[in-house]
Amino acid sequence: MKRLFNLECPTGGFTAVLTHVRVSVLITSLTFAGLSTSCVSHNQQYSASTANLRLKMLTAVLNDIDHVYLHDRNISHLSIAAIEGLKQIEPGLSITQYDKTITAKISTVTIISDEMPSTPSGWADFIVQFLNRAEPFSYALEKASDEQLFSAIFNSITLKLDRHSRYASAKQAAKNRIKRRGFGGIGIEVKPNVRGARIVKTHKQSPAAEAGLKAGDVIISIGNNEISGMSLDKIRRLIEGPINVPVSLRIYKNENTPAKRYLLDRTRIIRKTVYATYNQGIGVFRISRFNKDTTSSLKREIKKARRNYGKKMQGVVIDIRDNPGGLLDQAVDVADLFLNKGPIIATRGRHKNSIQKFKATPGDIIAGLPLAILMNGATASAAEILAAALQDNGRAVLVGSSSFGKGTVQTVLRLPNDGEIILTWARIEAPSGYALQTLGVLPTICTVGRLNASAIVNQFQKVEFKRSRKQLRLRRNADFKNAKQRDHIKKFCRWQPDINVTPDRLVAELILKGQGRYAQATNLARIPPGS
Repeated sequence: MKRLFNLECPTGGFTAVLTHVRVSVLITSLTFAGLSTSCVSHNQQYSASTANLRLKMLTAVLNDIDHVYLHDRNISHLSIAAIEGLKQIEPGLSITQYDKTITAKISTVTIISDEMPSTPSGWADFIVQFLNRAEPFSYALEKASDEQLFSAIFNSITLKLDRHSRYASAKQAAKNRIKRRGFGGIGIEVKPNVRGARIVKTHKQSPAAEAGLKAGDVIISIGNNEISGMSLDKIRRLIEGPINVPVSLRIYKNENTPAKRYLLDRTRIIRKTVYATYNQGIGVFRISRFNKDTTSSLKREIKKARRNYGKKMQGVVIDIRDNPGGLLDQAVDVADLFLNKGPIIATRGRHKNSIQKFKATPGDIIAGLPLAILMNGATASAAEILAAALQDNGRAVLVGSSSFGKGTVQTVLRLPNDGEIILTWARIEAPSGYALQTLGVLPTICTVGRLNASAIVNQFQKVEFKRSRKQLRLRRNADFKNAKQRDHIKKFCRWQPDINVTPDRLVAELILKGQGRYAQATNLARIPPGS
């Protein structure tokens, strides 16, 4: 399967990490009050350095929006919003436009009044000049850190885009990168203890396991920090850190021996996302989210189940309820595990590289065994890709309620300050051609408001399959931008999050164990060949 990008999904969504080259910016036109070419003070050198970073940041962000954002946006409107964002820091700031002239004041003092720029780089230069000239007249702007200024400016811009586009500071971006790529840890799970933290599990082949640490051992200090009374979150933050950088722990192995110090190298830790169980002929695999290890973990667990249960295995359930998404390419690869051929998804945006089609490659890991997907209103993003791909190809029965409707791809662009700008750059289309955004994916069998699994299955076979087919047709043909159609579709199988007990799994098992029922359910949702 061809891959053009490493496509990824952080916090309830998925993103594409796009590597590109930015043209370096040479500052030639900034004017600094009191700056002499023959004698530059330490403070003035610092100001030039600061202005240089600001110019690079603003140029990068505005150019990125101009080139890769999903929709063509008016850069002038966004740049004015950027300046207005500084009102969070300096409430006395005001902006007026007259014809092609823009004027920015602080209280009654005119800071800058000039012709409106027409390019991203022109606007970047304008905003930097405004900041440089404004600081002598605004104590708040003068004392604000660059990060405070960037946050005010870029958050104001992204609010004009969409709810998934956002700015991440260098500190937050570092955390985001750890989430996407895995973090440095020692391979233990802990719980708070009176003395510190008790180890409850040690992962195989981890630094902790190799050092002989076991469940029941108590950590009393990490580095120079005594951890008694610390929150679990803070303890984890102390244990985790850069890969290959060692962490020092003092540990009690038992009550009768003194604490011993261990120095363990952190290694890459990728959180577990696949959980397997087996119930009366049905293998159930819950996917909590999609990270870089999800496909290989699922493949491993399925092969293990097939070895253990052989011909006793009558079907497979994939549970993606409450799955917020994650890496797009992992969702595509998981779908490909169960498909021999056919489209998986397509992405489409304004940038030429956002237009992609993903197709299945030969090979079904469960060799045609019946397959069901459990989903709900918290099934989002990459998880919706999996559901739509398997439903449209007639490979799986979807059971539960309508999904969330997060159907866009975000690209992560690294900034000169090591922060990130996350921009929506493509819309996702299911194999049948409908956009996932807003309306999400409809289940084949709706379980909302009902508890009796047998009654649900019987009613589906006799009556509801016709209604389900009609609703699926309406959903696939709906325009998510049309308010009337959108409101109508949203009424179909709406999730009830306050109800914790559902018959989803029992319904899925009944469908999978009845060959006729399974064929009926998959065929009604299957898109015609060649469509």
